[in-house]
Amino acid sequence: MTIAAMPQVQQDLYNALTSAITAEGESLEVLDHAPNPPLDEYIRIDGFNVADRSFKDRERGRHSFMVHYFSRPVTGSAQSRGQIRAKQVIGFLHAAVMSTTLNGKKPDFEYTEIDSDNDGTTQHGFARYSITLL
Repeated sequence: MTIAAMPQVQQDLYNALTSAITAEGESLEVLDHAPNPPLDEYIRIDGFNVADRSFKDRERGRHSFMVHYFSRPVTGSAQSRGQIRAKQVIGFLHAAVMSTTLNGKKPDFEYTEIDSDNDGTTQHGFARYSITLL
């Protein structure tokens, strides 16, 4: 049953993030794909996977997922918003994820990273989370 829970986990995550964005007065889009053409700034949820943690008589899975923030140079500019902005956005998104339930369970925080992408101008921050579902 845990693999079947993946869509609900994603929907609950999406709802938590969009609520946090609205509460912060932001206008960031939450996507589950890379937009084409790229947006100046957006959130992407991905990296969903399930590892088997079943008992002999009961299915159990460890769901993992990532929340990304991307900031590319503003249209007409050569610079992105910088790492401070990435840290601020990942900070309020992290608070939203940690204060919600996904498919009825509280997520566990694993790690976060904020850095420039290989193009040298895109700021990329992400946080990885997991939950165990029966």
